[in-house]
Amino acid sequence: MTKSRFCVTSVINEHKALLIAFVFMPSHLHLIINLSEGESISDLMRDFKKYTSTKIRQQLENDDRIKTVQMLRKNATGKKQVFKLWMDRFDDLVITSVKTLRIKIEYIHDNPVRAGLVESAVDWKYSSARNYLLGDHSLIYVVTDFC
Repeated sequence: MTKSRFCVTSVINEHKALLIAFVFMPSHLHLIINLSEGESISDLMRDFKKYTSTKIRQQLENDDRIKTVQMLRKNATGKKQVFKLWMDRFDDLVITSVKTLRIKIEYIHDNPVRAGLVESAVDWKYSSARNYLLGDHSLIYVVTDFC
């Protein structure tokens, strides 16, 4: 998990952003990020997708997950793209109040509970719920004193 932690934090640091909350789900992820002036969420997401897809492909190849790699190669479009993990688009929302921030943090932390993966948000290891509720920053550091 150290590689994943490095990946997320390196892309966030590169874009001078702060990670406020996250949850990694089996089929998607949610991030709440505070971008610095002049930084672009599109650029950050492009870099995040590029870096993570490369690392995931390499890990799948190392684990001899050939069928999965072949399936993801079939998803590729264009001349330069040979492997496609992520959708082209992403949804973003500008959060303008502390109240909305708290609602969104709670919503993403409850994602694994709503999906039936855990009984309590804090039980899902790949979520910043552990950062907020347990002070556990061992997976990824999150700025928790934002609200």
